[in-house]
Amino acid sequence: MRVMIDGFYLRKQRGMGRYTRELLYSLGRFKPEELSIHVVLPKVISSESYILPNKIHYHSLPSLPFPLWEQLLIPCAAWHFKPDVVHSPYNTKPLIFNLGYQRHVVTVHDLMFVDHTHKVGSWYQWLGNLYRRWVAFRLRTKSQSVVTVSHHSQAIIRERLGFVAHVVYPPSEYFCSTATSRVWPQPEKPYFYHIGGASPNKNTARCIEAFLSSGLDGFSLVVSGTGKDSALADKYSSEKVIFTGWIDDEALASYYRQALAVVFPSLQEGFGSPVVEAMGFGVPLITSRLDPMQEVAGDAALFVDPYSTDDIAAAMRRVAADVSLRERLIEKGGQRVAEINSETMAQRVYKTYKRALAE
Repeated sequence: MRVMIDGFYLRKQRGMGRYTRELLYSLGRFKPEELSIHVVLPKVISSESYILPNKIHYHSLPSLPFPLWEQLLIPCAAWHFKPDVVHSPYNTKPLIFNLGYQRHVVTVHDLMFVDHTHKVGSWYQWLGNLYRRWVAFRLRTKSQSVVTVSHHSQAIIRERLGFVAHVVYPPSEYFCSTATSRVWPQPEKPYFYHIGGASPNKNTARCIEAFLSSGLDGFSLVVSGTGKDSALADKYSSEKVIFTGWIDDEALASYYRQALAVVFPSLQEGFGSPVVEAMGFGVPLITSRLDPMQEVAGDAALFVDPYSTDDIAAAMRRVAADVSLRERLIEKGGQRVAEINSETMAQRVYKTYKRALAE
């Protein structure tokens, strides 16, 4: 079986890029011999970004903006390479495939972009969501299978788009195993680590307010995912709150490893990568009493009402004061993340490829 995977976002540090790297790492390590994987990607992505190049074939194409890349170049590449299956891992797909001549798999991470009440930060993100909405309602075809990242997203996809997606949890093995042990400059005080951003669903402002109201002297809160010169950084300027700015994966891994706990009280996610990343790095996790965070974390987290600063602050105080609680969360996290692994991802994605061919 010959599969072509869209690698446009392979180099992207977070989100879609992280998913693509974990997908390729899983397939490269555990694919059956009959499966030949070909990744097409813009020529601006150097070979240094390739995952397991001894097991995966990479092909550089001209660099175009994403909608043109997806709607024009991917169909041309499919015509040239003649794969049995094309996998689009970014919520959307080439609409020409709706004609039915190409077997296709799409990963739909979430449908937040379909929700008109979901606020985005910039005009670029707004246009991106407009494009995704335009494609999303044209996804259903007989020649296609859909993968999603949680049962929570599966239920929303069934409700909003009317078809069944197959759930495959993405692991954090590539990120956790390949990040170097280099230690970046750390705060002098023990710190909670929050991976957030400007998007309201990340709940960064409420997380900061909870920490500042917690009464935890001798501790810091480190915030990644938003710039040092952002509105959030200006509003919550404090010696107790440290904004890292945009950092690479090595720095991110270092902050994870050294944290007292990860605080991820998100309001809305398709999966919530920081949940598995925290568990993968062996760090206690505080997260939302909402799906998919509850679904993904299982019993390996301290859950809070993400709309309550008092609840988040109380969880921080508990984790700071209770060594046995931290040890229990770390142990449970290790057990849970062992269940969300590369081998399982590879097996389930391969089954989806076979299902796409059979339909």
